[in-house]
Parts: sequence; structure tokens; C-alpha cells
Amino acid sequence: GRVRTVEALAPFPSPANPEVWVPFMLGRSEDVTVTIYDAAGAVVREIEVGRLQPGAYTTRGRAARWDGRNEQAERVASGLYFTEVRAGATRTATRRVFLSK
Repeated sequence: GRVRTVEALAPFPSPANPEVWVPFMLGRSEDVTVTIYDAAGAVVREIEVGRLQPGAYTTRGRAARWDGRNEQAERVASGLYFTEVRAGATRTATRRVFLSK
């Protein structure tokens, strides 16, 4: 079916080392932000992707990229993380990704 606002897809690769791509589908032009959470639910990193046109952002060239670092640019520990895509006021369900070193 048609994507109303935003739909998150499974991050890849998983396990990832150290880069993760966060793919999504966008139904209309919106400002997109990707938030990375640790297993306890604390925010590790927010990535301002910017205003995007409707479409599929599902490949390495188009998906949002997380470099495995936190807001202080430090590499995060191996383990389970969650990604959330926000388009305007719409948030997606979180998706799991395993980061390994």
C-alpha cells in the first residue's frame, strides 16, 4: 500500500561494524530525524537527516547512516540498539540493530 507519512525498515547490516544504514519510506516531504537508543531506552545519538522528498530511502546511497558513535563522537559499545525515524511529528516503531566490534 501507499506510505502515509513514514515507514521504518530493518537497519542493515545486522550485526553491524561499525556503520549502520537506517532505511525508510517517506510518503510526503518532511524533515527527517533518526534517533538511536541503547537497550535501556536512553538516547545515544540524534541524526538530523534534513528535509526529504517522498520516496524510498532504502539503499546505502539514500538511507540514513549511523557511524556507531554517540553525541560526543565516541564509539559506542557492542550490543543491542534501537533506531527510530521521525518525519515531522510522525514517529515510527523502533527497529533493532546489533552492533559488534
